[in-house]
Amino acid sequence: MKTDYKKYLPHLLWLAPVGLFFLLLPLLRKDFQDPTGTRFGFTFSSHYAEELGLEWSEVYLAMLADLQVKTLRLPAYWDRVERVWGVYNFAELDYQLAAANQYGAQIILAVGRRLPRWPECHDPIWLSGLNKQELNTAQLAYIQAVVNRYKNDPAIVAWQVENEPFLSVFGECPRLDFDLFKQEIELVRSLDSRPIVVTESGELSTWLRGGQYADILGVSVYKVTWNNFWGYFYYPIPPAYYYYKSKLIEKFTKVDKVISTELQVEPWTAVPITSVPLTDQYISMDLTQARRNVDFARRTGFSEVYLWGVEWWYWLKVKHDNSVFWDWGKSIFND
Repeated sequence: MKTDYKKYLPHLLWLAPVGLFFLLLPLLRKDFQDPTGTRFGFTFSSHYAEELGLEWSEVYLAMLADLQVKTLRLPAYWDRVERVWGVYNFAELDYQLAAANQYGAQIILAVGRRLPRWPECHDPIWLSGLNKQELNTAQLAYIQAVVNRYKNDPAIVAWQVENEPFLSVFGECPRLDFDLFKQEIELVRSLDSRPIVVTESGELSTWLRGGQYADILGVSVYKVTWNNFWGYFYYPIPPAYYYYKSKLIEKFTKVDKVISTELQVEPWTAVPITSVPLTDQYISMDLTQARRNVDFARRTGFSEVYLWGVEWWYWLKVKHDNSVFWDWGKSIFND
């Protein structure tokens, strides 16, 4: 009697990915720490420092002088550069760049409408009165003004254009205008030869779209988030996921390298952090979790990692007499 193997086909198809998983498990469990070490920096936000009730320049100088951070990602917030349409005020960025040069720090300067920190789009108040053509013209003019002002500054090593522009599920921003985004990229390239960084969600994206435009692809790395459906969610992703994905992106796109521009070392909260009790903040980020995240980042093979949360560390230190994160940070940047 012949055996009808066709009836087993659905079971075999189901088992195939399971078998593949176990075949690849040794690779997925592997660590890829760079023997030459990972270079750590910080993303700094003057907006966020002020939301925490801090003087942003105080936090910024403490980060440079006390933590001795040598690698920074700074946003050129449109609403601070151009509070009045057509009138540019570079006082804040001038201060930040001058201090960076004084302390020997290198800068990725981010330009665009969508930049780090909630609500992502930090629009000047006058923007709402413009039609689409006027808005696009104003946006390109602001980017040109920023790049022209700082393109000769030795502290700047790269330009970032927009922040996670393809992540439409997060932030209070209009849908990405691809044509305008490409114009922004072309504009920055025409003004300066330094590499362009495009950023993507590390967990919620294939990274392929960013890879079409970037010289350097920056990805976020989050370990603990919160949403209405799951509550706290812990990403079960191994370091090898980021390593192999980086190598594929570097091989099949124009990207020269992949770095992490946003590594979580602060709590994830659904409401402004100042309204959340400290005990609840420590659920998603205590010192143990922060250490784990930094160790995780080392094991991905990323050569550069920008931490996310220095403003919160300083807020804990000066407002809540808790300097454990700040003191631990010194060991990261003084290794």
